[in-house]
Amino acid sequence: MAPHNPPGPATPAEELEEVYGPSIWESAANAKIPNTAWEYHIRKQLNDAAYNHLE
Repeated sequence: MAPHNPPGPATPAEELEEVYGPSIWESAANAKIPNTAWEYHIRKQLNDAAYNHLE
């Protein structure tokens, strides 16, 4: 039977995730943007700089 090697020390991000949960960006990564999010859809149509940095 092979010896058990414990994992290395957790990174600061992993330690924080254990305490606080996933970041806002990880939580929102698969979220759908609703049709009622009018500002998002206006910026998308205008090809606004703020929209371009969302993707």
